[in-house]
Amino acid sequence: MLICPTADLALAQAAIYLAVAPKSDAAYKALDVARADVATTTAEPVPLHLRNAPTPLMKQFGYGEGYQHAHKFEDALSDMECLPPSLAGRRYYFPTDRGMEKRIAERLEEIRRARKP
Repeated sequence: MLICPTADLALAQAAIYLAVAPKSDAAYKALDVARADVATTTAEPVPLHLRNAPTPLMKQFGYGEGYQHAHKFEDALSDMECLPPSLAGRRYYFPTDRGMEKRIAERLEEIRRARKP
C-alpha cells in the first residue's frame, strides 16, 4: 500500500544510491573515537561563546559573546574553536579517497588551509 508515492520514490532512489555507493567505515571509526573521548575525558561545559543568550542576565554573564556567525565571513568560514579546551584541534573523521568522501577530504583540507595563519 502506497501512502505517499513521492516519498516512496525518494526512498527507493536513496536505497539504490546507497547500494551502489562506494563503501566506507570512516564515520563509524570517527564515532568510536568520539565515544571513547566522551567516556575518558572530563565533561567540560559548553564554551561561553557557543551558549545561547535569550535573556539579559545570560548576556551579562557573557553567553554568546565572541560567537562568529560563519555566513558573515568570506567563504562562510570562521576560525572559531567549538570544542572545549581539552579537545581543541582534535580530529575524528578521516575520510577515505573513495566516492564522495574523496571530495569531503578535499573540502576539509581547503578549510584547514584557509584557517591557517
